[in-house]
Amino acid sequence: DDNLYAYTCLVHDGVEVFGMSSRKVRASPPGLGRATVIETFQDSNVRDESRKLIEVFGISGPIATEFKRDNNGSYWFIEANVGRTEYCVDLAIDSGFNVPLIEFACATNRPVLPVTSEPKPAVWYDTDKEPFCYWSLCFRQRSIRPFGKKPVFPYFKKERAVVVLAALVAAVRQMIGRAIGKFGFFLRRERSS
Repeated sequence: DDNLYAYTCLVHDGVEVFGMSSRKVRASPPGLGRATVIETFQDSNVRDESRKLIEVFGISGPIATEFKRDNNGSYWFIEANVGRTEYCVDLAIDSGFNVPLIEFACATNRPVLPVTSEPKPAVWYDTDKEPFCYWSLCFRQRSIRPFGKKPVFPYFKKERAVVVLAALVAAVRQMIGRAIGKFGFFLRRERSS
């Protein structure tokens, strides 16, 4: 899971307005699922490979390219999301890129100046898909700031507390359902013996 890298950027009239690389830390289910923890990760190889693709295809707009790094350190292109950023757009926003404002300016033909600052270090936790991913990393790293970076949560604003609560309730129900299923399996097996 931790060898998947991405480059998220916005290109307007051939000029990159902002760009940042990131690394998948964790997925659910592990090994084949959607990323649930993604960190900002400055990687010039990912940036350079992405820029080559964008230049060759003449792509404009929000773009997210993904690469897998092999054991030799080579990057293999996997996919490009063109016309949208990654679903972890909160990571780019909390890293210092006002993505909604930049996209609005581009869409309404307002002047757009390239952002030259480096992204602020942050880690995005998909607490909707995997409600305990943050706490799991905190426990593993013995820190409330895993990787020493600012934690970023989707839906963690006052108006979205209901979504966080709903995800936690669903996770608890799923765990209880699995426990009941396993207990029932053992009871049936015991009765048939």
